[in-house]
Amino acid sequence: MSAFNIRLKPSVYAQIGMALLALMPPLVLAFSPLQGYWLYLLALLAFIYYWQWYSHFARLRQQQMLTLTNDGLLHWFGPYNSSGRLTAGGLVAQYAVKLCWRDQSGKQHQRWILVDQCDEPQYRALARLINQSSWSAGGPDTL
Repeated sequence: MSAFNIRLKPSVYAQIGMALLALMPPLVLAFSPLQGYWLYLLALLAFIYYWQWYSHFARLRQQQMLTLTNDGLLHWFGPYNSSGRLTAGGLVAQYAVKLCWRDQSGKQHQRWILVDQCDEPQYRALARLINQSSWSAGGPDTL
């Protein structure tokens, strides 16, 4: 049994996308024909939007480490994600992979990892393990 240690650094693509999303509320407020009460309500919704935006943006800027074994065990080093076992449902694309896992309590988790978050050999190893877990037959997590 071998394990792969993967260090995820902050994604430049995700940060650019988040910066573009930050422009949305000012554009809506600038071009909306709303007046009075509705304008205040929209400003309150923009505040809630920025609160959520900032929490996601701060989380995107942190480095994370994970370990994957050949038999599908996943261990996160950090407070944000729980460890578990890879499940079917992962997706591999040219620029991103979708990581699906189930923790010890049975809760299903998923996370998108972009290509610029890790080195090329780590990205290929991650993609291979996701494909292996998605195509493995007879496991408890497959339908």
